Amino acid sequence: MVRLAIPDGQDNGLDLLLTPVEATTLSRALHAVAEGNSAEKEIFMCPIASDGHFSGLVTEAGMAIGDHPVLPWPEIRLLSQRLADAAG
Repeated sequence: MVRLAIPDGQDNGLDLLLTPVEATTLSRALHAVAEGNSAEKEIFMCPIASDGHFSGLVTEAGMAIGDHPVLPWPEIRLLSQRLADAAG
């Protein structure tokens, strides 16, 4: 399993448990929008091993994930790579 945790400085941080396949799928989707290879405006995933969900809105500056401020594209690329690495 792969844990995706994005703290927000409060108690509302994103904390999801993903299967390796889900982590790979999310990694590929994030990479595609970050590189401009996808016209998607939102990425949504409801992982089977978590009670929560991943929701990311694409902006010009990066991606707004859940209630978090926009993460710039370099951070989204890094997140994508870390998910891919963790998934194996």
